[in-house]
Amino acid sequence: MPQMRIVDRLYVELPFAKPGTWQAFTGTALIVAVATTLRVVIDPWVNGVQFITLFPAVVAASLCMGAAAGIFCVALCGLGAWYFVLPPVGTVKGLSLEDGLALGLFLAVGLLIALLVGAMRLAIARHRHLSKQLEALVSERTAELLRTQNDLAHWQKMEAVGQLSGGVAHDFNNMLAVITGNLDLVKRRLATGRTDIS
Repeated sequence: MPQMRIVDRLYVELPFAKPGTWQAFTGTALIVAVATTLRVVIDPWVNGVQFITLFPAVVAASLCMGAAAGIFCVALCGLGAWYFVLPPVGTVKGLSLEDGLALGLFLAVGLLIALLVGAMRLAIARHRHLSKQLEALVSERTAELLRTQNDLAHWQKMEAVGQLSGGVAHDFNNMLAVITGNLDLVKRRLATGRTDIS
């Protein structure tokens, strides 16, 4: 469970770019523009690593705005890399076999990343939803248990009062039996004319 909490922190719900909305796709285009610009700027220092800034863009778009935005990001990143990064730069003419394979591999891996991160995002959302349902259920059951315990305590008190009053009534009945027995004895003696106490 602690691992899920770490991953749960990665889940970002952007209120202005919910998955599937035009805002999500606009945000994705912005992410791609920043990643591509950054890649072009750092070009002299990262020769041979054409997609170094584009993979994080795919992860960010997929995580923040869903799998559809991630797939859109892969497509835009592929076009951006083809036009701005891969030789001949500034054109969409044919690529060398090596660059074409690299672009194809980027597209394949990028799609896989977008789908996996999108699925992870859905799993985290489902986990949050189920956790809230479980918390509500636990709260409801706890309240029901407290009500039942209070009712049980009330009925135990009532039972104790009933047993106490039954015991008092029984003892009182025993005392009355002694008194009526003695009165009956006195009555019989008086009927026979005996008034002595012995």
